[in-house]
Amino acid sequence: MTWDHPRGYAALRAFDGGVTWDALPLEDLRARPLRDLAATYDLLVIEHAGLGAAIADSALTPMNELFAPSELSRWRTATAGRTWESHTVGGRQWALPIDAATQVSVYRPDRVDRVPERWADVLGAVRTVPSALCLGGPHAMLMWLSMPRDADSLRLLRDLWPHVDQSVSRGGPIAIHDALDAGVIAYCPLAYQFTGYSHLAWANAPDLRGVLGGRGLAVSASTRDKDAVRAWTRAFLAPEVQRDFVPARGGQPAVAAYWKGRATARSLEQAQIRPRHRGWVAVQDAGAEIVREAVTAGLDPDKACAELTRLLTEVGNAGNQVRGPR
Repeated sequence: MTWDHPRGYAALRAFDGGVTWDALPLEDLRARPLRDLAATYDLLVIEHAGLGAAIADSALTPMNELFAPSELSRWRTATAGRTWESHTVGGRQWALPIDAATQVSVYRPDRVDRVPERWADVLGAVRTVPSALCLGGPHAMLMWLSMPRDADSLRLLRDLWPHVDQSVSRGGPIAIHDALDAGVIAYCPLAYQFTGYSHLAWANAPDLRGVLGGRGLAVSASTRDKDAVRAWTRAFLAPEVQRDFVPARGGQPAVAAYWKGRATARSLEQAQIRPRHRGWVAVQDAGAEIVREAVTAGLDPDKACAELTRLLTEVGNAGNQVRGPR
């Protein structure tokens, strides 16, 4: 099971190797507990934010039980940024990174000459260039987490709101990229990167602050043919497959060789890791609603910040687990 976007399924299906891949929209995948999917599928492409519930439900087989330490170490060395670490919990490796992404600035190079490097300069840019924020789904919360987590960040986003395309801004990263590609807007200060758009360019996140996205390959705890799973995984993670085959089919691999020299490499290297414990996904969604109310509906930023802080504190001191650069 993977997600229903060419970046999520095209390379997997083209690689074949005897594996049949089903796909669901991201919203449906987030709504389905991994334990339910793991009861049906051997291989799962997952987000690290949902690991806590999956581990608590004993839905996954740790990679340490399938592969030797030397093999895991070799794969880890080849990965970009903290993508490997994002799937490590309790000293075990629960997924192997096969897709890397973090929040970056996205723009039309034919319409934007210079992209702000700091949040303090974003307001000036959106006043002169057709722009959007990325506030759909969990992304409102993830944007706030990428900024100093205080009321002033909410005030800045609220100040940006009258100057952006408010319809586009209610969407997620794919909607943002589609609107940019179609020329509806020319700039978004922060959205998860999708490299498969020929008309677009990407720059480091403002103040080099972002929250790691991407996905990993996980193995169901109920899988029976572990030898077949091992063989397929080894073949798919071969350096030439990840470096060449996957990008050629619209993928966005997690190997460092793919990201070396790219404009957003520093953002990926420094991206924060979200909490991975049980309950985080619900906090992420609830926090996004609060951020949207503060930005678009007049909720007092101080009250919103207090509520966000309470949410982070109540779920295992989650705010301290969203860690910055090493």
